[in-house]
Amino acid sequence: MANVGSYASDVAPVPTRRPRGHFRQGVKVWHLYAFIAPSFLLLLAFEYYPAALAIFHAFTDWTGSGAWTWTGLDNFRQLTQDFAFLLSLRNMVILLAWQLFRALTVPLIFAEFIYNFPSRRAQYWFRLLLVIPLVIPAVVESLVWRFFLNPPPLGLINMILGSIGLKSLEHAWLGDPHLALLGLMFTGFPWVLPIAMLIYYAGLQGIPDSIIDASRIDGASTLRRIFSVDIPLISGQLKLIFILNIIGGIQDFAWILIITNGGPGYSTLVPALYMYDTAFSSGEFGYGSAIGLVLFIIIFVLTVTNNRFIRTNAAVDG
Repeated sequence: MANVGSYASDVAPVPTRRPRGHFRQGVKVWHLYAFIAPSFLLLLAFEYYPAALAIFHAFTDWTGSGAWTWTGLDNFRQLTQDFAFLLSLRNMVILLAWQLFRALTVPLIFAEFIYNFPSRRAQYWFRLLLVIPLVIPAVVESLVWRFFLNPPPLGLINMILGSIGLKSLEHAWLGDPHLALLGLMFTGFPWVLPIAMLIYYAGLQGIPDSIIDASRIDGASTLRRIFSVDIPLISGQLKLIFILNIIGGIQDFAWILIITNGGPGYSTLVPALYMYDTAFSSGEFGYGSAIGLVLFIIIFVLTVTNNRFIRTNAAVDG
């Protein structure tokens, strides 16, 4: 019997057809692109054009209306000497590091707890209970936490401390410059983060049963399986949560605006809030645009670095 491999090598390779140009293919289905053209136009008008305009005005002295003056790199030189901006960067790094740690650990613990629960019905009800807080608007949640952290005798946390005989531990959590940032970090306790928890849970459900069964046959404990099997196989979900929290942690400031407004002093000020105050309260849109451009560069560099150096398991062999 002839060897299959040698027979295959004697067969002349079939010439592959050269793919037609993308432009020529697009022309043939131009009517399909016409349906999504309005969406692209709206994106250009309300997303890309304002962003490009902000990048341009980062190099100008502009009050938001009327004429502008080209200043080159003056706004960025001023940022390097701006004490409020430099302190806000320090606060952002602290809050961002805490948010990343919180998002990569606590929701994963809850997801593992639900995933390892033997009853499917119980898993459903646990998921439901942990996701219900999503219906609460973020503004309401921020106002509730501001009430919790109010100075004595109004704040709920101080009321609880006083009622159990720990009145000496009462503080103006948001009024003390040394404790205000810590108070912000405490908000949202117990930090379940329902969206992150659901993403982790979906990743755990995607692990083939054969791999879980093999780990059990090998005698791996639940904790050993989590570190040796689960976490490596949901590295894609971990990477997603990492990127989303970097972007959100740098951009989001509404909750800080509601709870402390960056105070007392500059103790809880972050660059995004400083950009907002500079542009809309002080009318320095050029300087505010420069702060926004710096934040964009930071987000871009961190995202590219994450995609470049953090590898994920794209596929799992069953």
